[in-house]
Amino acid sequence: LPYTDVSFSTDGRFIATASVDKALRLWDARTRTEIASSMAHDSSVTCVQFAQHSSNLLASGGGDKPLVRVWEIKEEGAEVVLGELTVLAGHWAYVTALAF
Repeated sequence: LPYTDVSFSTDGRFIATASVDKALRLWDARTRTEIASSMAHDSSVTCVQFAQHSSNLLASGGGDKPLVRVWEIKEEGAEVVLGELTVLAGHWAYVTALAF
């Protein structure tokens, strides 16, 4: 599975990966297991970046339309969920890098 980008949360708890299969995946850094994912992008996810000020916020970009999606990591008991906060549209080409 070709990954296109990886980002580590500032507290070291999470790893986020972007991949060509349209998936944004969230991993537990300690156990190295996938704990959440989203297939919200319509094409390859080209980049992912955690916010510098919060380990629970991240953004992903891709070639679909093209858009940037902003996510919140929600811990609901033992379950971890990626909740989409907003979509930033208006980019004229693929989003290939993020700083957040």
